[in-house]
Amino acid sequence: MLKKYKSQLPLQNPDDICKSSSMSDYNKFVLQDKDYISLGMHTPIHVKAAAIANHLLYKNKKYMAKYTIIRAGDKVKFYYAKNKDFDVFGFHPSEFPLEYALPIDYDQQFEKLILTPLNSLIGKVLGFNELNVTLCYSEGLW
Repeated sequence: MLKKYKSQLPLQNPDDICKSSSMSDYNKFVLQDKDYISLGMHTPIHVKAAAIANHLLYKNKKYMAKYTIIRAGDKVKFYYAKNKDFDVFGFHPSEFPLEYALPIDYDQQFEKLILTPLNSLIGKVLGFNELNVTLCYSEGLW
């Protein structure tokens, strides 16, 4: 069942597969997001995702009329990206910026949002072996 869900993940709307969070500490952690990205220590992942999104929007000024900058107090959705320099990306709910958004890393998205919480339940609460990323199951020899 999990393999089927994982295979259908790329077909879903990004709004439906992204974690949501409130942006209360943006100004506390983001030191610069226009010309380059400079973040404070221990920046939460959703704040980093918003800073990256804002930076990319500033670089693509032609989309400033269509999309708005993420600010403190806004709700933000974020996902793990396939870009090695920018590993997360954020956006306002229901406003996925298809024109300049980074490609989604569906494997990592599945692992962080589905597999990790499920393994926490399976391993710690039920005492069973945790599922691995490939979702392959093998019985123990004994």
